[in-house]
Formats: sequence, structure tokens, C-alpha cells
Amino acid sequence: MSGVPLFVTLTAYAAAVGASLRWRGLRYMPPVLIAAGAVAIYLYVLKMDMETYRKAVEPLTFLLGPSVVALALPIHEQSALLKRKVGLFAVTAMFTTLFGCLLGLIWGFFALQDQTMAVVLSARMSTSAVAAATAHTLLGDPGGQEAGAVAGSLAILTGIIGPILGPTLLTRFGVRDPIERGAIMGTVAGGLGTAKALEEGPEAGAASAVGMCLAAIATALLLPALYFLVKSRWQ
Repeated sequence: MSGVPLFVTLTAYAAAVGASLRWRGLRYMPPVLIAAGAVAIYLYVLKMDMETYRKAVEPLTFLLGPSVVALALPIHEQSALLKRKVGLFAVTAMFTTLFGCLLGLIWGFFALQDQTMAVVLSARMSTSAVAAATAHTLLGDPGGQEAGAVAGSLAILTGIIGPILGPTLLTRFGVRDPIERGAIMGTVAGGLGTAKALEEGPEAGAASAVGMCLAAIATALLLPALYFLVKSRWQ
């Protein structure tokens, strides 16, 4: 039984990838979203708790680290081109992170009047891991761990929406350069955005990986300072 959840997860993802390639109506839907829905139904039917499922799919969790490190390959292959666009990456990451974090903090503090929601809404601008860690650090215990989990979930949700709407919106606004498209997708949608950018080509994929990394660094560096600045105006 211990290996069944892992098999179901891998099968669901493989089936989702196959379906998105076969049916045009699903081409904008990330396979991760389709697979997650299938796995959620499986867990609900079997009444399986998350701790049991988490232990069963630990091999996949372990592979998250190497998969991120593997992004160094497209970055290395496109290094000459990426160096010429270093200013683009810096501006995109800093502006997007600054705007997103400030918007989340202002909305949480002044509209919702809730410190936890302010942190959660602003931390989601990064990858799920950085979002969870940053929210936990800012709020501390008790409550920080739960807020971190919510922030990580919102980051994943952003990553799911990004690949669905991102390519179409970028095309509508005339953004056709693969480096520019990749930088925006990686900065806004993280790992899933990078996966989508890789489908457009190695240049977009490499740019997206750089954008994702810079956005994570920018969030970790900027959010604490912005948090205490906005909080001081709120109190």
C-alpha cells in the first residue's frame, strides 16, 4: 500500500501531460493542476490523511532539490545571451517583487486589518518554499507555521494561474522576445512558470529560471524591510 500513492501520483501526472498534448482545449492548463485534482479525488475517496500521503511520496519531494539545481543547465547553455540582458532581469525582479509585496502588505494591513493576511498576501510573490519560510520568520510562533503553509499554498496557486494566463497576456501586450517572456514568467509564476517557459524554448526557459531565482532573493531581502515599514504606518 505504501507505494500506491506514489504510483497514483506519477500516473496522474503522466496522464495529464498526455491529455494536454492530445487535446487542444487543455494546452493552457498546467498538467500539475490536472494531476493535483486527480490526486485530491483519490485522497478523498480513500480518506487518506496528508501525513500518510506525504510519507508515501517522499521520493518525489527529494527530487525537488535536484530538479531546481538542474535548471543551471539551460542557464549555462544560454549564458552568453543572458549576460546581455542582466539589466532586464534585475529590473523585472525588483519591480515585480516591490509592487507585489507592497500591494499585499497595504491590502492586508489597511483593507483587511489583519497582520497575518498582510504577510501571507505579500510573501506569495516568491516560490512556495521561500514564501513559507519568510512568513514563518516574520510572524514567529505561534501562528507563523500556519501562515507559512497558507503563503506557500498561495504561491503555488499563483504559479498555477501564471502558466494559464501568462503566455496569452504577454502575446496580447506584444511581448514576443523569448528572454523577456521567460523573465516575466519566472518572476511571477515561479517553478511552474519556468516549466511553461521551457515549452517555448531554451532561451525562455533559461531566462525564466534566472527570473525565478532573483524574485526569490528579492522577496527574502525586501519583504522584511517593507513589512516593518508598512506595519509602523498601520499601528
